[in-house]
Amino acid sequence: MGTENSAPQSKEAPEGNYPDKPILVIEDDLDAQKILLDMLRETGVNHTVTCTDPRQVFSFIEEHQPDIVLLDLGLPFNIRGEDILESLAREKPQVLVIVITGDNNPNTIVSCMRHGAYDYIVKPIQINRLSTTLYRALELTQLRRENVDLKHRMLRDQLEHPEFFTEIVTMDRQMVLVMAYLETIAANSLPVLISGEIGTGKDLLAKALHKVSGRRGELVNITASGLNADIFLPLVFGFTPPNPSTDFIEAQSMLARARGGTLVIQEIGEADADTQARLLQLFEKRKWARLAPEEPVNLAGHFDVRIVATTRFDLGRLVDRGQFRKDLFYRLQAQTVEVPPLRQRREDIPVLVNHFLSEAAETLQRIRRPVLDQDGIDALHESHFEGNVRELQNILLQALSQEKGARIHGERIRKILSKSRLTQSLSPSGQADFLLKGAGGFPTFKQAMNILIREAMARTGSKQTEAAKLLGISRQALNKRLKSTREKSDD
Repeated sequence: MGTENSAPQSKEAPEGNYPDKPILVIEDDLDAQKILLDMLRETGVNHTVTCTDPRQVFSFIEEHQPDIVLLDLGLPFNIRGEDILESLAREKPQVLVIVITGDNNPNTIVSCMRHGAYDYIVKPIQINRLSTTLYRALELTQLRRENVDLKHRMLRDQLEHPEFFTEIVTMDRQMVLVMAYLETIAANSLPVLISGEIGTGKDLLAKALHKVSGRRGELVNITASGLNADIFLPLVFGFTPPNPSTDFIEAQSMLARARGGTLVIQEIGEADADTQARLLQLFEKRKWARLAPEEPVNLAGHFDVRIVATTRFDLGRLVDRGQFRKDLFYRLQAQTVEVPPLRQRREDIPVLVNHFLSEAAETLQRIRRPVLDQDGIDALHESHFEGNVRELQNILLQALSQEKGARIHGERIRKILSKSRLTQSLSPSGQADFLLKGAGGFPTFKQAMNILIREAMARTGSKQTEAAKLLGISRQALNKRLKSTREKSDD
């Protein structure tokens, strides 16, 4: 029985060791043990504990608390590796056991998996098979730890490092839990999907995640709809074309800056099919990049770029419609957060009002910040806020730029809200959703006109004068349009 880099009972590994907790290697053949340890070192794993006596396995586990065990089935003292496996599965279910066997018989492998093995490796050991299996096991143990940590934080309902989330103004418990989750997963390098409506603060959350992660590289933002699949292919595989274009050089520089940092892919749901395929390759290659085909994966250094994707779409629905790759969707599902819209956290409105009025007063160089009267607060509470926090910010900036006195009245807020709804619905940033839904596709001018009229009438309670103001036409013109529509429907 021997040890290598043996660690005391501690959650943290000595500096320079990987992973945090030692991997227990159960192998009685010293030559085979040495070969295995050399392979582990080659993949970046240097924090190991070795055991040659199967009778002392459980005392080793109690002392060193490993998350992962590499178990050779051929053991001395008439002890079967399968019996050790079964005992570990029963008494230490949190420990992942990777079986190493020289028996390639499918029945043996199936039996091991049934008795609780996480995975198996057949001798002679291939280093890439070893590194791939270990990577997945380490990824799973990291997720398990984070889930436990998250449960504790949810019970405490507080953040460990609120200073990294200062740009996010909120008192809502849902938002606190979103931030607590991001804080919990910050240390790992798995992809993160942040979904939510336009204006909910997805980019701010991605920025906070990068800060709290302590990653040394830069935070780099790219827009999925603006990516060029032809550019991405050589970038993914690490070579430069003979005559690189300016776009390629800029993209190469961008990914170079993101190395060791965080790459935020904004609105990934807008990526076309070719770009989705290239992004999938990027997700895969960021872990397995190597200088030469024969060079093994280095587990200690594979966390090169943290990928964060944001989306305002329900990607699951896009998958069902055939508009988004299922395999890319599954890559993003490991760690996801849904940012609640402002209408689901209305208690944040007064806090945000104070924040944005102070911000707007500074922008407009006002000596005194006007206050919003109760009617204005009520008007904001009644709003659906299609544009969420960003819309509220714009409304208050407009109100303050138009108001010269010490008080902003509710009437001004209501007027701005009415104009904001129509403008927002027609903006080129993808907020013309009600037009597209109403037409069942891209509308013709005639369809768009009818949809706009119906929408204006609905939003004003069928008051033609107010609806005409929203539409920017006279009441008589609106009445004529409505009459024409009714006559056609009667026909």
